[in-house]
Amino acid sequence: MGQRHQAFVIAKVVPHDGTRAYYRCIVAWHHQWCYGTLPLKATARFIELLKHPNHAAIVRHEIAAIHGKYGRYGQKPAIPHMPCGFTAWLLAQAWEYDLELNSPTEEPYITGTSFRNSLLPAGMGSHGGGNSEGITVIDVTDPMDPAYCFVHGDRLDATGYVRLYYQEGSDEDIAESVDSSIAKLGGVRVLPFQALAEAWPREYKSETTDETMAEVNEDTSQVTNGIPSLASLSIDAAISSNNSTGLQDLFWIPDKAALIAERLRAAPSVPDSAIDTLMMLLHHGMQESNPRVDLSVYSLTPKQTIACVTKIKPSAIASLTVPKSFTVDGVRKLLTIRPAIRRLDLLQTSITKADLAKLLHEEPQIFYHVESLVHELSLLPGPDDTYASEFVPAFSLFHLTHCNSVGGGGFPSASLPLLYPPQVVQALTDYISLFAQENFDRELSLAAKDMVPHVLMGAATREEGVPWSKRYVNAHPKTTSAGLDGAGWVCVLSFPAFGDDNHWYFGFVKMNPKAVVEQDPEKVKTKTRLVEESKNLYAAAAEMEEGEEKEEVLNKANDASYTARGMNSTEMVVVNGDEHLVCGLNEWLAIMKEEGRPVPSDAAVEKLNGIIEEMLQERPYMRIMTLNEIPSMAAYARLYGAINRQTTW
Repeated sequence: MGQRHQAFVIAKVVPHDGTRAYYRCIVAWHHQWCYGTLPLKATARFIELLKHPNHAAIVRHEIAAIHGKYGRYGQKPAIPHMPCGFTAWLLAQAWEYDLELNSPTEEPYITGTSFRNSLLPAGMGSHGGGNSEGITVIDVTDPMDPAYCFVHGDRLDATGYVRLYYQEGSDEDIAESVDSSIAKLGGVRVLPFQALAEAWPREYKSETTDETMAEVNEDTSQVTNGIPSLASLSIDAAISSNNSTGLQDLFWIPDKAALIAERLRAAPSVPDSAIDTLMMLLHHGMQESNPRVDLSVYSLTPKQTIACVTKIKPSAIASLTVPKSFTVDGVRKLLTIRPAIRRLDLLQTSITKADLAKLLHEEPQIFYHVESLVHELSLLPGPDDTYASEFVPAFSLFHLTHCNSVGGGGFPSASLPLLYPPQVVQALTDYISLFAQENFDRELSLAAKDMVPHVLMGAATREEGVPWSKRYVNAHPKTTSAGLDGAGWVCVLSFPAFGDDNHWYFGFVKMNPKAVVEQDPEKVKTKTRLVEESKNLYAAAAEMEEGEEKEEVLNKANDASYTARGMNSTEMVVVNGDEHLVCGLNEWLAIMKEEGRPVPSDAAVEKLNGIIEEMLQERPYMRIMTLNEIPSMAAYARLYGAINRQTTW
């Protein structure tokens, strides 16, 4: 069933014991309903994400990290199921979602899959996916200059593929969609057949030999090791001799600054005497509009790294990439002296997930201003049981659907290791707006789609006017119920899939694991009395003749029944310990501000409050969550959160 299509990401990777790079698959993805213009649009969305500078850097890092580790297609050592997790996350988002609406009547593109269900093994063949609508292949060797092709019988470009479904002269609306889809890939290189033959040599037979492909693939951008210039030798001598004066004198000679930077990058270590010259280089290349500092290209010690950072004014560093030698203790010191760093890139380091998670848990206050932590702890998916001892969420979103459907989700949730209020407000705005818009019954359509909150919660704050398609994906949220045990804040959205008016509520919750809540005995007595009273009245009415007296008894019975139902089954009170903290949006933001965290702009808060108000008008029975909802919420979240755990990859 379905119109099945697979997407494959390939890149040039040096195989195990190899000397040069060959194309091979690094990500494979299945889509159950993808044909016509859909593969073109998905490819264009993926390429748009690839070209974001932050994404491109991570994709390059993932490709570099697997050089020399695995055999070519079908050879040992076998490539893992998911060797490039962040690249897979970008592909998944592009293939399954498009939330950029260009008109009030346009509907978002949302599929019903989950990440773990649609991810295919990277080592599979290109025709091994139960395919009926062809495949898409995308080359990401250079993320800023990707290439693509479609294969459906033949190798095709965008026009060739879509014309298999829609001929020229089709209906005007269809023709407009087709032309627009083709245009999205205009200017993107089309992969040659030889690339397919190299990635899957058993499936695509090419007359081109390995020797010929070696010539084709030769990277002419690499400069061969020649004799160093006299200037290079002079700079190297100044670096090794700790002659800082000589270096700084050379800096002011035209064209020598770039050469000094090159030689410092090539140096096995940077002496303390060269730090001032390095700072001159960094200041020379800084832009106020783009306050990014990349120290990963220099062989600095953690102490030198921090020394460099202290010499740069705080407002000039919004994004910092640290060198390989940086340690978790360095992270602690760095964020203590420069707490306003918004994006911290630790990819090049050897800091483990466990050590970073421990620091996040023990000293969360030093991360209050960090929105993006570029590390596998944040960027990669993983089974909950693996992350149980490492991943402690700072913020979680729980969507209670009350649909009891677990096939594709049933408990959409997303947890992040960082709590950055502007990102949370934006994600909630994007998510809740899906339920507030008219003519799209999303209570049911999103009921079991656990990937939707992951996509939205994993996007960094967008500046005003930046479209969703140009978002920065800064995390792959996890599915965990740790928030129920007091780990971070939890935003609870109880939006039932089947219109149960009694369960529409939302709120922000900080659970206190020591609090003991029990039924309020007086409330229980009242509810029990009302239930019994309604039963007796209904029974009496059944014995009565039709008339005003019977109608009056039925009205009393209905009133008693509705009052009892409105009390839920339990009115809860705290009988031991401090209360759980439950509040609305504005109260939660006030707490965030008091803690010293960044808060979203007034415009962003006003927009989210407006969407909530719109929902309240459409659904007057919706309410702010209270202590009374916590027991049933916790039981539901634990049950379906456990069912949805990702246990294998």
